[in-house]
Amino acid sequence: MDARRRKYSETGIGIELDVTRNKKSCEQGRKPEDTRLRMAEGKEEKREGETEQKFTTQDFQKRPKRLDNLEIVLEQCNKEFDCLILTETRNDFDLDSIQRRGYYVILNFGDTNHCDGTAVYLKSNFKFQDDIVKMGPCKAATYERGRLHVYLNECKKNCDVHLIVEDIFINILDDQMITFDYLNVMSEFDFISLINMPNRTQDMSSTCLDHIFMNVKKQLSEDSYASYVSDTFLSHHIATILNMNLPMHNETADKNEFTESITFKRLKYDLQEKSWNFLYGSDNNQEGESTICCEGDTILEDPAEVDDAFDGFFSDVGSKIAEKIEKPQSHPQAGKTYRGSIFLAPTNNAEIHQTLQGSKNNKSPGLGNITAETIKKIINLIMEKGICSVEFESVVPVYKK
Repeated sequence: MDARRRKYSETGIGIELDVTRNKKSCEQGRKPEDTRLRMAEGKEEKREGETEQKFTTQDFQKRPKRLDNLEIVLEQCNKEFDCLILTETRNDFDLDSIQRRGYYVILNFGDTNHCDGTAVYLKSNFKFQDDIVKMGPCKAATYERGRLHVYLNECKKNCDVHLIVEDIFINILDDQMITFDYLNVMSEFDFISLINMPNRTQDMSSTCLDHIFMNVKKQLSEDSYASYVSDTFLSHHIATILNMNLPMHNETADKNEFTESITFKRLKYDLQEKSWNFLYGSDNNQEGESTICCEGDTILEDPAEVDDAFDGFFSDVGSKIAEKIEKPQSHPQAGKTYRGSIFLAPTNNAEIHQTLQGSKNNKSPGLGNITAETIKKIINLIMEKGICSVEFESVVPVYKK
């Protein structure tokens, strides 16, 4: 089982988010009827001294074309989610294709099948760190109570809110021993279940396999958080949504950063309006300097000469400093190419070196009917003899009968 832990903070509130993807695990005590809500139109009140956090998770199996459908769904929601989690993502997704403006994206691909991945989006204004807790590879759909205890013990942190988001093969609405055992373990670690209604419909059956558990250090009022389910029609899983109003910690909250800009017209007007009598009446009044010293202790007094001296200095100072900067030995990354494109981008030494390093010692020829083994042998001979041929030719032996 793999779990990726993320801690982030926008207002000094420590939040730890665990994203677990595994076929068969478990869940916790059920919340009252007020959590069985669907998304409805209307504004939610946010009390003073609180910050609102919105989370959503969605199963995202099948093809990358669903990314377009996801954008449409998010546009229709008219909500800026602070955290967006996609489970069962394909391992052939590339980072560029799933980027969203204003979000950091963290990918965690599984090693069991091609749809074992998880993509987590966090708002770019969050400060966060993430790490992976390895519990061993998942090769069978089994639930082990002891390993769950170990996992929850390792996840204990001194944070204000601990969220566990899961897509696992345990239906918490079933009256089975594995369900009761799983919920009891989660209750033992003070986790409460926020999703307690069907969120997966398939083959005329409804189950609750996508879970959100919450553990808070201080008791939250029931009106400070609410969970929902919403059918996005992206897959047979229904999206789960959590909305929270967390109390702000003034002693640990990030300080507001202000920027100032000067409007010189306004500054000139303000200076004229000020009274300068306290300066004029000072006993230590001195006249301003009417001369200026240049290079070589040359003294200039004529305003025109002073202007020329300043102009000459600042027009050349940039180029003189640039000449002293040593050019770093860098190997810029080559431009990214795509499979569907026939455009051949210019290459560089770093890309050639990386390609040669990554070539395998096999005897299968490439497009030029030259094997990687032959290329490596030629390069080794060049380094050994110190002679590099300008042109290479392929010699085909003709055997006599």
